[in-house]
Amino acid sequence: MRLCKYLLLACLLGTAQFVQAHQGVAFVHGTGKQSDAYNDYWTGSFVNSVMSGNGNRYVVINCNFEKYMWDSAATGCLADQLSQFIQNQGITSLYVITHSHGGNMLRWLMSNPTLDSRYPNIINKISKVVAIAPSSKGTPLADAVVDGNSFEQILGWILGYDSDAVKQQQLSWMHQYNNTNLYGTAGRPALPKPFVNIVGTDVDSAIW
Repeated sequence: MRLCKYLLLACLLGTAQFVQAHQGVAFVHGTGKQSDAYNDYWTGSFVNSVMSGNGNRYVVINCNFEKYMWDSAATGCLADQLSQFIQNQGITSLYVITHSHGGNMLRWLMSNPTLDSRYPNIINKISKVVAIAPSSKGTPLADAVVDGNSFEQILGWILGYDSDAVKQQQLSWMHQYNNTNLYGTAGRPALPKPFVNIVGTDVDSAIW
């Protein structure tokens, strides 16, 4: 995570007016069901190092990202927690840091603004999404767990990877979603806000 931390800090510093009042940061975890992502996923030292010199308005999201991205326990939960943060802190500009499958949650939200009354305000407030190793185009690991050899499937079941989120991140499934439900990939509209990839599979965002 050390390299990612420095890259994130560079992105933050590249936002010239980040430290102005009412700007905040959201840390959005990846695949899995979290109840204490601050300690169990990101770690306090990582969050604090990213926030050092960048104000104190931040939220660490805790949702069930073992679900499909459209599930109420997934993006619905994300929208609820982001909306509360925006309202309670008076956030006017939101910087989102996410990892892995969390990037798909943000893309779903930004690609389908009419599906939830909370989405438009969140999209309006987002200034940038920085995604660490997002699975925007799927991952071969998901294919191995779901449709690999018997050892890979059993290992995936033992480790608890037999979830809707893992199924969704199969290469063929994400190809279908990218062609029909999500913005940012070739031949599709650009995402409405910048989506910056650190490592992972790239997608396009609008220039504004």
